[in-house]
Amino acid sequence: MNDYVKSIQFDIDYLTLMATIFVAILGWIVALLLQRSNARHQHKIEVRYDTYKQFIQLHKEIQDIAGRLSVESHPPFILMDSCMIGNEVGLKTEQECVLSGSQKWSQFVNDLNKTYSNFSNKYVELMYLFGDWTAALSSLEKTKDILCKEIERLKKSTYINLNSLQMYSSHNKQDWRNWDKKEIEDITDSINKDMNEVGLYLHDFMVLIHNELLSGYFGKKQLIRKTLSSEYKVLTKRGIEVRLDYKMIKKMSSYKKELVEECNEGLEKTNSKTTQEYKEYLTSIVEERCPDCGIKLEVVSVDKNDEGFNYQFICGHGWKGNSLKEMIVIKELLKIQIKKKGERENLRKNMREVLIQ
Repeated sequence: MNDYVKSIQFDIDYLTLMATIFVAILGWIVALLLQRSNARHQHKIEVRYDTYKQFIQLHKEIQDIAGRLSVESHPPFILMDSCMIGNEVGLKTEQECVLSGSQKWSQFVNDLNKTYSNFSNKYVELMYLFGDWTAALSSLEKTKDILCKEIERLKKSTYINLNSLQMYSSHNKQDWRNWDKKEIEDITDSINKDMNEVGLYLHDFMVLIHNELLSGYFGKKQLIRKTLSSEYKVLTKRGIEVRLDYKMIKKMSSYKKELVEECNEGLEKTNSKTTQEYKEYLTSIVEERCPDCGIKLEVVSVDKNDEGFNYQFICGHGWKGNSLKEMIVIKELLKIQIKKKGERENLRKNMREVLIQ
């Protein structure tokens, strides 16, 4: 009987030992698998972050070049006109001065073409980089195709405008003083507009890349851009869309309505002493035009307090001034000062009369 009990106890101990060994091995395998999974996950995060850094660096370079192209697209008419000073003071002949102005125009056009070429090269690098990381950004492949199509359209428009500037002197004679400056400014404005649009679409694309690569690890996505007019569109995963910021549009509408009403009241209170310049300023706002640049009036922010007001327009201009309350206080202070001055004069007059008597 004792041998039987010992045999059973041995079997139990053996099974316990085997179970312990099995659990230990299983735990070691699970730990190894978890360690490998964590290592792979960590490596994946590092790869995604390094990928995003490459996109960020290239995007910054492209945006810098596009911004430079926008700035450089302003025609150098002031510099060209200044070339004629030499003729006016008798230092150069008229022909020499005209030639000097033509050289500045040629330099302007060459610089634009060089900057455009740099932009095109960097944009190609961005597309190659996307191709290198297609596996990590597969969900954005269709979006990339839509972006390429839109960027190519804008690049083609910019190229045509640059070619028009390049050939302008050939088609309109060498004497740039007789050129249609308004026509040239329209061409350069179009270049500026196209490059700004390119910059916005590339910004949208970088937001989508950020959300695809990093948002899952940080638990936060960058917001997709919204606009204030249906004229401007946004690049989303679904394509080029209209995304209006209705809340901001409503605020801007109320700001403009408030400003126009105040300027209407100001016009009604004008009199013969009011300057013509101030009247024209108020009239421009009532007609919903910026008094400084003449474009459609849109008020993006208002700051009003007891000391004054500050209206900021979407074009970058604005209107600052003293509040009505402050002007009343100033007028009252002036009245008090005048009254005190009058009292002192009366006191001095009475003293003189007493001394004379």
